[in-house]
Amino acid sequence: MLNGDFSSWLAPKGVGAIHDPQSANGYFPNNMIPVSRFNPVVQKILGYVPTSASSTYQLRFGTPTQRIQDDQYLIRGDHSFNEKHRLSLRYFLMHYNQPWVTIPNNLLYVAAGQFGYAHNAVVNYTWVASSSLLNELTVSFSRETPQAAPPSSIQNTNLQSFGANVLVVPNFPTMNLSISNWSGINLALGYYSPESTYQINDSVSYTTGRHNIRFGGELVKFRIDIASYYLSGGSASFSGQLLSDPARANAGNAFAEFWLGDAASWQQQSFWSERLYNLYPALYVKDDFRVTSRLTLNVGLRWDPKYDYKEQKNKEMTFIQGRQSAVYPNAPLGLQFIGDKGIGSTIEPSDLNNFAPRFGIAYQLTPKP
Repeated sequence: MLNGDFSSWLAPKGVGAIHDPQSANGYFPNNMIPVSRFNPVVQKILGYVPTSASSTYQLRFGTPTQRIQDDQYLIRGDHSFNEKHRLSLRYFLMHYNQPWVTIPNNLLYVAAGQFGYAHNAVVNYTWVASSSLLNELTVSFSRETPQAAPPSSIQNTNLQSFGANVLVVPNFPTMNLSISNWSGINLALGYYSPESTYQINDSVSYTTGRHNIRFGGELVKFRIDIASYYLSGGSASFSGQLLSDPARANAGNAFAEFWLGDAASWQQQSFWSERLYNLYPALYVKDDFRVTSRLTLNVGLRWDPKYDYKEQKNKEMTFIQGRQSAVYPNAPLGLQFIGDKGIGSTIEPSDLNNFAPRFGIAYQLTPKP
């Protein structure tokens, strides 16, 4: 087929016959596509695809080993200043590296990798104020930085470098080619998605008589950055039906359409990024009340307000039927954005009336032995 000969695919009653797109009603004679009609971009792409001498067009090749490097470190320290004051420290670090694996001049095999760091630090301070009063303060931080970038060996293997009129993001090529019933090409995307969480938690325990009271609160700040190159280099599919006879099963040939560069569908997205952040406060109180030596009640209340994510540059939208955006007047009818009437700094309204009561009962049926 590399010389355009698809005659062996031509079956009785015109099954497998390939229309000539430059002829109103004609076919390629004997299903032979002239070399002069080959798409020049496709010719360059096929230079990175191994050929097969098998009559079934099957090809087998060995795949290299993909190694993963995972280094983890843990540091911990505890110190008691005296019987009332104690400090604990812990730091965890992980380095993860999974290199991309490619085979020279073979785009049928590309195993994507990723690398990054994970940090986690916790500081805990305990203060025994008295025999009945205890305070614990915990401050923690965690951060992950997963990212993926294609190696230099495939950075110039994209539709733009092959001569297509397609714009791509430099150093982050993506190229997806789907050919029905044939092996395709899927160059994985690059991305960068760091995530950070800051948390402070304070808890007070007070014991007196029949009551064991505990109250406190926490504050969590969360942020995630997303930078994605998904389909930024384009995705084309070849079905075999574009140049076939209408309403005839098994007509046409997807690889022939690929040779001609006639794609059944095309999709491309621009570079996409978001910076989302949020703040989660919470307060709680609970009491273990020993009514009798055999009956204990557990009652409590937690205030857990919910706030929607905020995007740093207000890249959020929603849909309200029949309403035209004032922020972006040319947007399709119904799409609404941050700043439009009735929409605050977030799409979802805050829920401050979010209380969670709890009640439990414990009863000892038989006396202790």
